[in-house]
Amino acid sequence: MTYIEITEANDPLSVFARRLGREPLVVTAQGKPIAALVPYDEFELELEAASLRKDPRFAATLQRSRDRHEKEGGISPEELDRQIEPGD
Repeated sequence: MTYIEITEANDPLSVFARRLGREPLVVTAQGKPIAALVPYDEFELELEAASLRKDPRFAATLQRSRDRHEKEGGISPEELDRQIEPGD
């Protein structure tokens, strides 16, 4: 992650966007974050995640899954990987 103080961010936005790469550029004011320029791929993922967090149906499904896992147990991530490996 790259940080820049707002008083030093004098280049056009296009310059910062071209230099962005894969990591966010955080704009600070007196050392405190106030804004961020992020790669669109990352923003799109965050937007999708935010939409899901606000969906009451998704929240209910997630809670049912958590309740069931607590009651019945589950499988480890490693076991899940073994079960879904291609060619099995």
